[in-house]
Amino acid sequence: MRVHEDGAGAVGRVAGACARDGDEAIEALPEAERRQVLEEWNATEADYPKEKLIHELFEEQVERSPDAVALVYEDGQLSYGRVECPANRLAHYLRRHGVGPESLVGIMVERSVEMVVGLLGALKAGGGYVPIDQEYPRERIALMLGDARVRLLLTQQDLMEKLPQHAAEVLSWTPIGSV
Repeated sequence: MRVHEDGAGAVGRVAGACARDGDEAIEALPEAERRQVLEEWNATEADYPKEKLIHELFEEQVERSPDAVALVYEDGQLSYGRVECPANRLAHYLRRHGVGPESLVGIMVERSVEMVVGLLGALKAGGGYVPIDQEYPRERIALMLGDARVRLLLTQQDLMEKLPQHAAEVLSWTPIGSV
């Protein structure tokens, strides 16, 4: 039983280190396993076209395989094509409302498919985004919106009551099923 042997070995190493000197660093893993966990399993670097923006890479994936699964959330999933359509509509809306280079869109929505569509929409409009956690105190949200000079804030109807006074235009988000 490898798990049992590994656990026993780790307990022995920790107990031995404690018995020797209280100031010594305790290593529960043997060096070979430590190297595997810290270096080999974390070697996740991947090449990607650095001259392209993330929304451009997403668009290329939509062209290659529009019906492939792009997002899985809770008990549902959406294809690249199904995410692209509302992201494009949102980008057009944002552009009509002045979002472009050098402008930021605040996004205060629950973690959801809508959040991904909002991020893509802001990027496709040429702007950037400021993620805002709805659990922040009103004062923190007001400070973030003001400091970032957020032009437009995407949120959900049930989060409107958490918003402080601010200068940004508010767009109450429509669930993706009805977009």
